[in-house]
Amino acid sequence: MDDSRLRTRIGVQEELRITLYRFATSGEENRFTAEARLEYFSGDSTASKMVSPRFRFTFPVLPITPESIDWCLEKYWQWPSGRSEPLDQILPHWGQALYRVLLGYTAAKSTCDAWRYSEGQKCLSIQVETPSPSATAVREQAIAAHLYGLPWETIHDGYEYLCRDDLTIRRKISGGRASLPSTSPPIHVLLINSRPKIPELEPNLDSRATAQALFRATERIIEPTLLAPPTFEELERTLTKARRRKTPYSVVHWDGYAIMVKKRHVGLYFEDPSSLERLEDRLSTIISVEDFAKVLCEHRIQLVFLTLTVETQPLEDLLKTEIATVLIQSGISAVVTLHHRFPKHLLTHFLSTFYKRLTQGTEIGVALAQSRQSLWILASSMV
Repeated sequence: MDDSRLRTRIGVQEELRITLYRFATSGEENRFTAEARLEYFSGDSTASKMVSPRFRFTFPVLPITPESIDWCLEKYWQWPSGRSEPLDQILPHWGQALYRVLLGYTAAKSTCDAWRYSEGQKCLSIQVETPSPSATAVREQAIAAHLYGLPWETIHDGYEYLCRDDLTIRRKISGGRASLPSTSPPIHVLLINSRPKIPELEPNLDSRATAQALFRATERIIEPTLLAPPTFEELERTLTKARRRKTPYSVVHWDGYAIMVKKRHVGLYFEDPSSLERLEDRLSTIISVEDFAKVLCEHRIQLVFLTLTVETQPLEDLLKTEIATVLIQSGISAVVTLHHRFPKHLLTHFLSTFYKRLTQGTEIGVALAQSRQSLWILASSMV
């Protein structure tokens, strides 16, 4: 692959940030309303160049399941044409309907147009303002997770998709920072691959995927370490030892299971120290995300990658949103979520590109955008 095709895109981005507030259901099933505000940020400026007034709108109904959306966005390219013909009709129509009620709305159109016709690489950011704890917060949090999980990549102005070669989509959570304080190689990365026996989850899932991709992506840019054994106690010991050696970790990759313990409280499955003598079917210990975040922040972890295995796609979206929110609000600079079925060869390429960009001083969001673009270039070269 010609890397110059990526180097030409390095630099600042023109960002259109859509912030959603006061979201709710409108009485019909799968019908959601929200208030929106559009902000256009030019280049590396922290102050918005243009801001639309807040306005209320209703999301168009999307008559397909989250699993179908996931298949279309991630596996569509693997199949011959015709297999997804119903989706080929539904998604562009939904993307156009969303464009009309949101970006094409009179109060927002001037801000959107200023961003669309600007020079440079573009980014469309979706930020859902999560509610504070209240009697209705659980329902609102579930809606927030649903909104993040919508196929924003299919937004369409009637002529073309907005998400193309020079535009990327980001889901953002309030808080966090744009870049790592120090990105000189090697970046020290800790991988937590926790796989206790959870009967209701996929027993045959390849637990090596993230580890193999991470270790193959090194190129002397990162120095990955596998947490062994994957217990919470060992996590604390490993992070402490690294700081004492003056080789602290900056990044943690979590690859494992999660569970909604109770309303708005998520737990991560670590392996139980009492069953470490077993080669398989180890017992589990549930650690709250708050305790996990506290340990990471105490040891100044800046970036967390999340790969979760759960029972259903809607639950995965909800858990990722909850975990990322807690981590960001606790002081983690950024959280990146990955799908647990990400093909290994593509994951290797993605991580290699991402870490290479970080060591060049590229901001996290821009590095992610360039890594996604590199996957498109790789895929096009294989056709």
